[in-house]
Amino acid sequence: MPDAVNAFVDDGNVKAVRSVQREILDGYVRDFAKHIPPRLFARTMLAWDSIPKHLSKENKKFIFGQVRKGSPAADFDESLRGLEQASLIHRVRRIGKLGRFTPSRSRQRRTSRPRASAHSTRSTKA
Repeated sequence: MPDAVNAFVDDGNVKAVRSVQREILDGYVRDFAKHIPPRLFARTMLAWDSIPKHLSKENKKFIFGQVRKGSPAADFDESLRGLEQASLIHRVRRIGKLGRFTPSRSRQRRTSRPRASAHSTRSTKA
């Protein structure tokens, strides 16, 4: 948002900054209307508009039921994936312990396979 910063440096007027920020956000919405399929537009807007509400809370998890009452995650998955592909949002995967990544359950199911042992089964005698 360099334009918003420049507006503040030029005028020192917070209202001018807010106006520039609003223009930028309105530009995103116009782009959504051009690039997002009509069937996903309403859901994408619901998700997009709910992001500031989620980030303003102490627990910053994205809770789908707060976007639209009783909505399952699957309703918004494709919309959020589109926002992520456009680099407008970044998903942060949960972690189990500090320094260890824990993939989501669905990803664990897809990738869980028996692992071959790295240890040799040969015994050595002296």
